[in-house]
Amino acid sequence: MLATLLPPLAAVAFVDMFPLQPVELGLEHSTMIWVRGFFVGAIEAYALSGQFRHYIPELQISRWALILTATAASIVIHGIVLCLVILLWYPLPFTLLWLSGPWIVILALALKFFRGNYLREHAEVQHKVRRLSLITVAQTSTILVYTTLNVLFVRVPIKWQPFVALFVPIFKITQKNVLCRILLGNDDVKPEMVIFNVEISNAFFISSNMQREASINTSILLILLDMVQMLVSLCDLNLMIKSMERVTEKLKLSTDNAVTAAVTIATKSPELWRQQRSATGNRLLQSKAALLIMPSFRRLSLSSISGASLASTVRVVPMKAGTSRILPIECSAKIPHLNDRATVQEQGLLLEKVLQIMFFTEFVLLTEFIEVFTPVLYSKCTQLRLGYLDILLTCFAGFYLIVLFWWPNRKFYPQFDGLDEAQFWKNIRNTLMYGLMEMGSFALLIFMIYRTTHKHPLQQLAYTH
Repeated sequence: MLATLLPPLAAVAFVDMFPLQPVELGLEHSTMIWVRGFFVGAIEAYALSGQFRHYIPELQISRWALILTATAASIVIHGIVLCLVILLWYPLPFTLLWLSGPWIVILALALKFFRGNYLREHAEVQHKVRRLSLITVAQTSTILVYTTLNVLFVRVPIKWQPFVALFVPIFKITQKNVLCRILLGNDDVKPEMVIFNVEISNAFFISSNMQREASINTSILLILLDMVQMLVSLCDLNLMIKSMERVTEKLKLSTDNAVTAAVTIATKSPELWRQQRSATGNRLLQSKAALLIMPSFRRLSLSSISGASLASTVRVVPMKAGTSRILPIECSAKIPHLNDRATVQEQGLLLEKVLQIMFFTEFVLLTEFIEVFTPVLYSKCTQLRLGYLDILLTCFAGFYLIVLFWWPNRKFYPQFDGLDEAQFWKNIRNTLMYGLMEMGSFALLIFMIYRTTHKHPLQQLAYTH
């Protein structure tokens, strides 16, 4: 997880390394702005294009094709901006708005150029490309909306900030529903797509505004709204658990042991979940239940099941390449003679409900984890005093703001106007306060899942990464 964050942090340091000149000096002194803009555009174009390579491996897009696409896209869009600047004025306002449309069109044309023949021959891959293209548009809109909200949040009087802040959770919920709608039937990638496109943007927005003394109360309001959403999620989880009480009571199973029962059903009777899937049309069973019987999954011991012992162990968690160790889930329930205790329909219902619950808990765990981790990454938790390990952790945790504060372009960031070093560390503490409040919410969520659902929320969170 930490290694995944190093490339974007390095990119931030790289693009802010170029010393910029004030725009008042005119177009002739803007060379570094264009150089910096080219690299930023190329990096973002590479990241967006790379999604197609990652999520649609059938396309078989090479890295060189991605690099060529990103370079060409950045050159073309900056050429367009330069023409507009010459025709209109410098600096050009609303640059993101001017660029987003041509940028997406160029990426689409590049995909058609490299893999157009393949897409024409494979309609199902074409459908996946359309879906991911919609997600790309949604990602671009997220940048535009949060940029607009940030400008409004800074410019309006303090008394109006709470009203502007209310647009943040509204947009967050809307964006979640839009992405979930686009990803209908593709539940395996839905949590990461939604969380890494919605939750991180929201957490960065709040972290940024926690630096401003006047915005702290409004930011706390946003944090409380996040906690309310988490409590609503727990209520939803409770309703999902109650929906399978009839079957669990008949089998004399706790909710935790129902997970073991569902795994047993999926592995010993794979035809059952296939029948249930075709009967209900439940897309979740198509994606999540299939994971329970894949031959590449590692074995987990079920020897501690209380009651009659199971005939065999089952495979649940996939062993990723390079994974040194994943602690086994020790289940503590026996599921004797399921066929005698529950009908085929009841077993199918139990399997369906458990899969929905596991999917839901994975989603909310990853959401809360991101909301804890983002402000820690965004801020700095301690002074460089205690030794090399503390220096390493501190520099990594506060890399983003440290780069902005001490790199040559600090004067172009409004949040640092009139800010001395003492005030800077005070603002960092405000940001960390957000992280601590989210940590409390995260701990509550883990405790509630442990008490009401299953005993391995942290292991489930580790598996999602």
